[in-house]
Amino acid sequence: MMRQLLTLLLIAFTCGFINAQSEMIIEPGDPGIIEQTIFGDTTETGERNDPDRVYVLRRATPYLTAQSIEWSDYDIRIKAEDGDGARPLIVFSPGDGGEGISQMFRLNSGANLYLDGIHLSCRDVLGNPITRALRMNGDNGTVELNDVVIGEAGQSIIRLNADSLKVYVRNSIFNRIGEPTNPNNGRMFDNRGHPIDTLLIENSVIYAVTSRHYRHSSGGRLINGIFNQNTFWGSGQHAFTFGLVDNLTMTNNIIANPVFLGRTQNGAEYVATIDTFIDGETNINISFNNIYTEQAFDDALPDVNVEGDSIFSVMDTLFGPILSDVVANSASATTNISEELEFTDAPNMPADFIAVAGDTLDDAGALPGAGDWDFSDLSPDDVYSQLGGGSVERYSEFHDFSYPESSQSYTAGDAGQPIGADLSETGTNTDDDFFVTDNILFYPNPVREELFIQNLDKARISTVAIYDLTGRMLMRQQVDEINARFNLGNLPLGTYVLTVVDNGGKVSARKIVKH
Repeated sequence: MMRQLLTLLLIAFTCGFINAQSEMIIEPGDPGIIEQTIFGDTTETGERNDPDRVYVLRRATPYLTAQSIEWSDYDIRIKAEDGDGARPLIVFSPGDGGEGISQMFRLNSGANLYLDGIHLSCRDVLGNPITRALRMNGDNGTVELNDVVIGEAGQSIIRLNADSLKVYVRNSIFNRIGEPTNPNNGRMFDNRGHPIDTLLIENSVIYAVTSRHYRHSSGGRLINGIFNQNTFWGSGQHAFTFGLVDNLTMTNNIIANPVFLGRTQNGAEYVATIDTFIDGETNINISFNNIYTEQAFDDALPDVNVEGDSIFSVMDTLFGPILSDVVANSASATTNISEELEFTDAPNMPADFIAVAGDTLDDAGALPGAGDWDFSDLSPDDVYSQLGGGSVERYSEFHDFSYPESSQSYTAGDAGQPIGADLSETGTNTDDDFFVTDNILFYPNPVREELFIQNLDKARISTVAIYDLTGRMLMRQQVDEINARFNLGNLPLGTYVLTVVDNGGKVSARKIVKH
């Protein structure tokens, strides 16, 4: 009876986790209203009035910032108000001098950022591109993004510029990353030579990317990389260029039109490369993905570049030499497919970019004639497009990457589910399961088969257990690791409570849904 009472109390706590945090609505106003509100939310001696404050923005409303939002030593949580309507749009507004900024948010030492239901535009009110959306510049920082839209970053969405960083992305859209006239820029994740603790991206859409989805510099290391149930469409020069990797999982993804600028015989490019491993090849899982380039993209490739080298489709060489051996030797290698899909509303092919990609850059490092990302098939948002006198068309609706149920991909997932992202249920209400509970990451939720658990405090997990809603224990597993994988395949569909105990005796609990 005591155990049942404790479990039911934990259920009540978990369900009220978000509601227990204090919220402050930021009403739209003059440029700078967001940062003025957040930076001013302190006591007379400079402490935060409420370290767990959640700042709420009105839906279908633009908010203008007057500077790069830069801070240290505390968390910033921003979410959209509950209900229907377009995500609130955050846009930078230059002052009288017209000076731009390099990033919209800069996280220094001790800073963490949580965004839920927010739209960031990396093109300011005057139409100038901002280099990157987020720059993580302090060690051990965390970024969590849920139901977020970020577009038009000149260089990258997230620059990983410190050690032991953690990034968790779910249910989000990222597009027009980089400009075709600047082909060497444009990255979703840009690791500048640092060891990254965890990079998790799930059920998200990343499309129209000039260069690549993930880039590492010399010395860069990815300890835990998890790319699951996403749709990647269109990356120009590369796709995923990993360096030193400990653990990598790439499952249930659609990777359409990677390296759509092609490869040459003398300068091979691949969909994914890895430099080396830490603990052996068993920690690499690339399975249940659909990887392909459309025939129209391949047909548009020039025959040769300016140096006379022939240009080929990347489909001839999907993986780099080291990674190719790992995938070929894996028992799950046959689960990867190559099926060209007919999306409900795919973006327009960047024909001009493809046509001139084999040309020489000019003295300014630009590629004349490459054009812009073509979003002309979408209807601009009437409110958001009025910013700056209507100089920039802005969107609150995006391309639709759903596809027919008759496709092979529709049942090609690791549990027989459709692969790729499904964003049909996002964009209206915030997600109660967004924030990490007690510094324990639970992923995914809802879960079909396998639950991934990570203790962000670095304490070893001792035991993991599943209870039903009456407090009866159904499953229990001993771990003795920081990370744990818990297979729930035999558990009936329904709602349960997961409890995690670390070696220090700390107990965390969370409601999970098996579907």
